[in-house]
Amino acid sequence: MARFLRMRTVRMGAAEGNNGKGAVPQAEVAGIGQHGYTANCGGNRQGDNNDAILSLDGAVMTIDEIVARLDVKSFFTKHGVIITKDKNTNCEGSCPFCRDESHFSFNRQNGKWKCWKCGESGGVSGFLQKLLGCTSQEAKKILQKEAGIIEDKIVPFQQKKTSNKAPNRSAAKEIDRPIVSRIYTRVCELLPLTDIHRQQLKKKRGFTDELIDELMFRSLGPHAAALKSKLAQEFAEEDLLESGVLVKTPGSGQVIMNSQLLEDNILIPYLDAKGSKSEERSRSLDGGEGDRSDAKEGKSEERFRPLDGSGGTFPDAGGSKTPARPTPLDGGKHVYYIRPHKLGFEKIAPQIYCRYFLQTLPPEHVMLTEGEFKAAALWQWRIPAIAVPGVSSFGAKHLEKLVTFFREFGVKKVTVIFDNEIKDNPEYPNYKPKASDRYDTQLWSYLMAYKLGREGFDAKVGRLPDEWRERGKIDFDGALAQGRTREEILQVVSRAKPPREFLEDLDEEARRIVQRKISQHFTRLNIRREFNRYVVTRYRGGETYEETISNFVINIKSSFFTPEGVLRNIQLVNEYGETSDTFVLEPSDMAGLNEFKKFCFAAGNYIFEGRGEDLVNTWKLEFARDSGELIIMPEKIGMVKKKMWMFGTVAVKNKNEVFRPDNTGAFWIDNKGYKPRSLTVERKE
Repeated sequence: MARFLRMRTVRMGAAEGNNGKGAVPQAEVAGIGQHGYTANCGGNRQGDNNDAILSLDGAVMTIDEIVARLDVKSFFTKHGVIITKDKNTNCEGSCPFCRDESHFSFNRQNGKWKCWKCGESGGVSGFLQKLLGCTSQEAKKILQKEAGIIEDKIVPFQQKKTSNKAPNRSAAKEIDRPIVSRIYTRVCELLPLTDIHRQQLKKKRGFTDELIDELMFRSLGPHAAALKSKLAQEFAEEDLLESGVLVKTPGSGQVIMNSQLLEDNILIPYLDAKGSKSEERSRSLDGGEGDRSDAKEGKSEERFRPLDGSGGTFPDAGGSKTPARPTPLDGGKHVYYIRPHKLGFEKIAPQIYCRYFLQTLPPEHVMLTEGEFKAAALWQWRIPAIAVPGVSSFGAKHLEKLVTFFREFGVKKVTVIFDNEIKDNPEYPNYKPKASDRYDTQLWSYLMAYKLGREGFDAKVGRLPDEWRERGKIDFDGALAQGRTREEILQVVSRAKPPREFLEDLDEEARRIVQRKISQHFTRLNIRREFNRYVVTRYRGGETYEETISNFVINIKSSFFTPEGVLRNIQLVNEYGETSDTFVLEPSDMAGLNEFKKFCFAAGNYIFEGRGEDLVNTWKLEFARDSGELIIMPEKIGMVKKKMWMFGTVAVKNKNEVFRPDNTGAFWIDNKGYKPRSLTVERKE
């Protein structure tokens, strides 16, 4: 261990020296944690260790000492990081700077962080300075307060007890209090729908006025700021904060309107025709929290007026009057959640849209799609449907919620239909340069139907016709705007296929990538990639512990299929994000532990300290992740397969299709690479 840590210090000094920044003290570069060494995040560090704070007795407190008293995980979640993976000492989640959803990492012990997408990094002080635009002194005061160091009086720090219980991987809370539903309902009563947004819903989505009014879409924007004072007259501040309508600003703790409600956007109410079970219980009781809002209510007609007090107009951001439709909720509807289009309140668990559809027309067969407007379009055709705002979430950690929802309404059959979109053509908006990023819709369509099938539902996967696409995409609301009929949609539903058949019908590239990701999804190994290192979970004496076994990870760039076997082009990435050259890795270097260690040393300062079984699991992990190019290297030139000829600078298919090689010498024909043997990288002696 000591040898490895010494190597890290020298390596970091060299790396920083190459950048012209000089060496960085090891205490800042890498925190030493319970299992030896923890993540370095590198990069910008704005006053994380050099500034100090005086405690009451005059002793100098460094930032590191403040961080020792700080709940680091709570600190990052409070300041906008949505955690997607909680791995004991390290967490991964969304980046508050570039808005990437999964490449932000931080160390729970020392607060070092880095976004592997945008490259920003540093410590907790630098994080606050960049996020809030504050000075280092202001950042220190915020950290002081959040660490329990109030007015230079240090609150005694108590070491948290370790627990064998699995960590809670989601900071999101379920909505289980009736008062929150009443707040959402009141918000929808107070907000209008502007004519601009109404016309957008009609022209872009194909919605009728009747559907728009039935589903109570509302307009957000600067005018929603008036909600704060109105709601404060009727609800307790703590309830408004719990609902997400109000939030506290980081540092100062000032209570303000959620900024999502102030953007020019459409608000989507999640409707419940009967009210939640907790709401019904609340109405049957006398007093209690259910009466909080009623005690502050005025006359009923005033409750249903827009915020400016008028009967049918609403001030927009420019102060002009915009006609607004009547705002009262009709038919006893309740709102159990509100979601600004494509957004969502932090720390509130995502909900299913929406109960109202299945309450109004109880079905045995339901369409499952992604996005509220898709389900609304199906409802206009009076086809029972629900939508999930994030299929990957409901296909994994929230699957149980979806299953419970279906069983509550007696659903027996589910047809999964998501968007049909071209992602391999740069002329279209959602073009994905990497083939591995193009087929997530097909992946989650399969996974959702497969998992629902395991839960006892008759689940199939459908697909909207390719010929309906406009600008490379078609979805249900797009089809409604085109004038497609209910009968046409039902024909699409009738052609849905079981998950396995759906998978087999994908084209070759899509099937290969989807099958690989399915394998990765269900693979459960005791090894993982973390901060560009391999970390294994071990068991000893009934206890679990983690051990880091490398200072790098492997990226498989491409695989060459030759008559002698498969050669792989790989690249090594160390814990500081530095990449090696691309090397050809032969099977003999992969199979043996000593051979692989020698290969790593020959490639540079790369160390693998795992066991033989760790190496096998490493390859299992990387093969499951591998979405690199597949390149076939025929043993001859000329006719390499039926109706296809290949030479050094040209390839011909069907006598009339001519192909030229890319800059690596490979010909790409039908999404498959071919490379003449004469142009291959020389194999090492």
